[in-house]
Amino acid sequence: MGSASSKFKKYLQHGDEFAAMQIYQSSPELRKNLDPNLSYGDSHQHNTALHYAAKHGMKHLLRTFLTDLGGDPNKKNAANETALHAACKLDDERSRRGYGAQDRRAACAHLLLAWKGPAIDLTTGRRERVDVGAQDKEGNTALHWAAQTGLKRCVELLLAHGAPLFIEIMTN
Repeated sequence: MGSASSKFKKYLQHGDEFAAMQIYQSSPELRKNLDPNLSYGDSHQHNTALHYAAKHGMKHLLRTFLTDLGGDPNKKNAANETALHAACKLDDERSRRGYGAQDRRAACAHLLLAWKGPAIDLTTGRRERVDVGAQDKEGNTALHWAAQTGLKRCVELLLAHGAPLFIEIMTN
């Protein structure tokens, strides 16, 4: 059968938000112990629950991870991608054809861009925010990915939140 934790992880990785949310809500132990910032390891390219929720446009889980469980959208995976990269990147045909992909991704990007971390920067007196200029291993930002994959609403949100326009990607 498997534990609630392993079932949750499976549903999260496959983009089944409804099933993942059912498991999460019905398991007090999972709700108590889940750390959305914890890497799933080498075999999962060090993605976190936060990365998977953003990647699959799981806005309800993403909100829970950010507001209730201390999710950090600046946490990077093995490809140096943040959850914002994952939300702004459509990397398979199924994601592109899915109902409301544009809306779900924009909703996730909005949640990530609105995030305010618990730590206060002593020099500015402000809380930590998502890094809109974070670059992956190839130098791509979330804006690069959103533009490349046609996520117009994500592009608009990123620009409205000050995403840098002139970051060049690395070429081979």
